Amino acid sequence: MHNKEQKILELKSRNHLTAGEARRIFSRTTNTNYASAVKSNIADNDFESTVNQKIESIVKSLLDKMEHHTLAFQEQMQQQTLAFQEKNGAANPCPHVIV
Repeated sequence: MHNKEQKILELKSRNHLTAGEARRIFSRTTNTNYASAVKSNIADNDFESTVNQKIESIVKSLLDKMEHHTLAFQEQMQQQTLAFQEKNGAANPCPHVIV
């Protein structure tokens, strides 16, 4: 067992993998040796697309939240502007500006 863990750590460090990825590659078959594990170190095709989908989902969610907050802020500013105009007279809201 010690030898297997050592080979997994070697696979991890040489190929810049996480420990979980190295274990997964090494344990795909029960009789995997180090050489065949290195040769089979092919990233899953779905991994990149999965990561891209998750990132796109996060960015879309962030943009949706920003849009929601921006619209809420605009509405608050509009309400405050109207309340200010009503309080100070709607005829000339800025007396120092000639309309």
